[in-house]
Amino acid sequence: MKRFRQRLSELNPQSAERRWLFVPYDQLSAEIGPLASESPESLGIVLVESSEKASRRPYHRQKLALVLANLRHFALEQARRIGRETPVPADAIVVCSFGDASTNHATAQTAFNAAQWAAFQRLPVPVLFVCEDNGLGISVRTPEGWIEASFSGRQGLDYFAGSGIDPVEWVVGYDTLAIFVHPDNPASAFTIDQLARIYGEGGDAEKWDQLGLEIPGCSSGEIVRVSRQNNSGTYVYFREAVLGKGDYKLGTRDMHGSKDVVEFIADTPGAIGYSGLAYATSHLKMACISVNDSDACVIPSEETASDRSYPIARPLFMYTVGEPQGHIKEYLDWVMSDTGQCIIKKKGYAPVRAVSCE
Repeated sequence: MKRFRQRLSELNPQSAERRWLFVPYDQLSAEIGPLASESPESLGIVLVESSEKASRRPYHRQKLALVLANLRHFALEQARRIGRETPVPADAIVVCSFGDASTNHATAQTAFNAAQWAAFQRLPVPVLFVCEDNGLGISVRTPEGWIEASFSGRQGLDYFAGSGIDPVEWVVGYDTLAIFVHPDNPASAFTIDQLARIYGEGGDAEKWDQLGLEIPGCSSGEIVRVSRQNNSGTYVYFREAVLGKGDYKLGTRDMHGSKDVVEFIADTPGAIGYSGLAYATSHLKMACISVNDSDACVIPSEETASDRSYPIARPLFMYTVGEPQGHIKEYLDWVMSDTGQCIIKKKGYAPVRAVSCE
């Protein structure tokens, strides 16, 4: 240990001020022990792994790569814990690519098993395994369906399959999400920040008087947050558009459908919720929305969705395999024509441009 400290002080003189701990790499956690109770700035961690092994056996190189990925992720977590910026994005991952034949090699199986083993212990494993499953194999062809059968049931690994085709994205319309409150609610405008205070995890707005409002018929003054279930695309988009990288706070009333949202709000003076513009009725009040206090407050409409001035309008997509040709192009051209855009408008969505419909 004396030689270790001496060498460390030569490389980094400031390290002498730290308290140093030996931690086995498979027990690296900030949930228990000194790593949980003391500041990362006051501690140093010593981990031992022989580079000699990696030079002798390929599977040790795979294991060492996973160990280093785990250590890097732990270091990033601790940096965020003390508010220190890092040159590595928080969502960075390690990508490991290989062919279908390689999955049967002992070196690859060691890497997969090490990743599962770490995930089973709830250790971070920011690794993406990418397999090119072309069925060619090496001396023997890989049986059709073998990769899916081999990986889809592995504990600790999530399996996804893709065709390898690069799709082309087309915006064909917009779905405008309106913010609804009860007709007796005096609120007529909200900023994105206010909505985040109401809906976001850590948001402080729990009572209407925190926003300077008093709601007739709502003696408790409680903000009744109405949302959608978490398997809804509307739920996901509202979270992205309003909460950014945050999440919903607990306690929302999660409804099955948009119709349930508006019906509940119409019967509940203290409620607020979001739904598609097509669900607006005379029994609800629809608020205008601004990004911040200095911006204009924009009423949700087909026009403000099409010109992108309304801040909570999500695009509607269609995808083609590469640039469309033949009948596919004819169909997409029809969707983008006045006829197709008027059908989108008739269904309660906003067209991508202004159209005149009968």
